[in-house]
Amino acid sequence: MVEMFLFPYALAAAVVGSSVSWAAAIASRGRFRPVSLWPGLLVALSGLGLMSLIAAATARSSGYDDALAPASPASAMGAAAFLIGLGPFVPWAMGPLARLGAAGRHLAGRVEKTAPMVALTMAGTAVAIGMMIVAMAVLPQEHAAAEFLEEEFRPSLGWLFFAVPAGLVALAAAWAAAATSGPAGSRRVADAGRMGLAASWGSAMGTVAGCVAGTLLAKPFALPEDWSVPYSVPYEAPWAAIGLVAVGIPVVAVGIGLIYPPKPRKP
Repeated sequence: MVEMFLFPYALAAAVVGSSVSWAAAIASRGRFRPVSLWPGLLVALSGLGLMSLIAAATARSSGYDDALAPASPASAMGAAAFLIGLGPFVPWAMGPLARLGAAGRHLAGRVEKTAPMVALTMAGTAVAIGMMIVAMAVLPQEHAAAEFLEEEFRPSLGWLFFAVPAGLVALAAAWAAAATSGPAGSRRVADAGRMGLAASWGSAMGTVAGCVAGTLLAKPFALPEDWSVPYSVPYEAPWAAIGLVAVGIPVVAVGIGLIYPPKPRKP
């Protein structure tokens, strides 16, 4: 029982860890050549293509279909490949930070240390937002199934056990990025600014990735599990909550940085 409960967390941790490790490997090279991004691009596009194909197939379904039974695990594999493939792009995407004042220069100047943490913020945000969208897609389907079977409706809250830890990981990674980039003896406001900027950069990329993956995962995960349950229940993406997460992570990061500033480490 414990193994079944921990398996999804271990799988999510493996996916996030792979994305962060790839970002760290690219960042350690110092100079970013376009050729080094091609493998990540191919992996990300492969995952995106798989999710798109499955989403298109399930969108045409009007009920349970044996052929679509593997749709949700297959689309989850596509989402994993998509997120892993985005890892190498994080160090490259941090280049423009150098133009955003001292905080940006510090983050971009030590990209070999900060890129893995920003990648972790991106991955955590993507997982949180993707889970929110999928949960909102599954919720009306579960409600309709309960009414059809004349059972009491109890919404599943399992997605919170993924989304909340993922958000906390994103904040912790932003704190670590600020701690590894600033000069020793920097002021509290400067430390908080670096933390907020790292969180903003990572959450912006993660919000886009999470919205794309969550939207493509919604239909496959909302498929009924047997013939006795109706399908084609519409849903609305939680755009307000998504915006709150996208904006809230950097805001909370700045607040944490002011209350408990990361202490920059000596090179």
